[in-house]
Amino acid sequence: HVADSVAAMCGENVTEQSDTSGETEPQAKSEGSCFPARAAVRMADGSAKRMDRLEIGDWVQTPAGPEEVFFFSHRDATAESQFVTITVDGLAVGWRRSISATPSHYLLRSNGERVAAGGVKVGDRLLHGNGRDPARVVAVERERLAGLFNPHTASGSLVVDDLSVTCFTETVRPELAAVLLLPLKWGFRLFGPRVTRRLLDRGAANVPKHLLSALSL
Repeated sequence: HVADSVAAMCGENVTEQSDTSGETEPQAKSEGSCFPARAAVRMADGSAKRMDRLEIGDWVQTPAGPEEVFFFSHRDATAESQFVTITVDGLAVGWRRSISATPSHYLLRSNGERVAAGGVKVGDRLLHGNGRDPARVVAVERERLAGLFNPHTASGSLVVDDLSVTCFTETVRPELAAVLLLPLKWGFRLFGPRVTRRLLDRGAANVPKHLLSALSL
């Protein structure tokens, strides 16, 4: 079910699940797969914007080029969660940066392969925001940070803290997530950012229901 799957992407419970005996079992709650409020998103004009100030309709830089943010599968400024903070050295560009993400959020290795933040180790090489250069991991630590944000673009990627990252997580397979997000892309193109923002205010997991209803699908 589209709404239930998007609810899982948003880190929300899907109420209860029945087993074959007819009894119900509560599903485990997820903290979501996201970036903290303090994360810096690289905008299409080259500037940086804090994650908690990013809006639907904003143009951001991605490895595929400039794209609009069309959805947030999680947007909670008040949440506090466990994050993996990864410090990298830019081998070719001469800088040091740190990026924080929840353990199940997919980052990108320098060869373009996805890797969950929780699986990154010292010595690994991640992909710089320019989509070409490697960035060597020099430290990995865990810390609690404020905010849970996961914006989505058409390519499923963006640039956060000067590293190329995905919009996907281990919660839902990226290939399936891309299909589930199609109605949201259509809705965004038809109705624009203002209507999409209004729907998002009603709850991320409910957006697919509203859009599918509006599209008569």
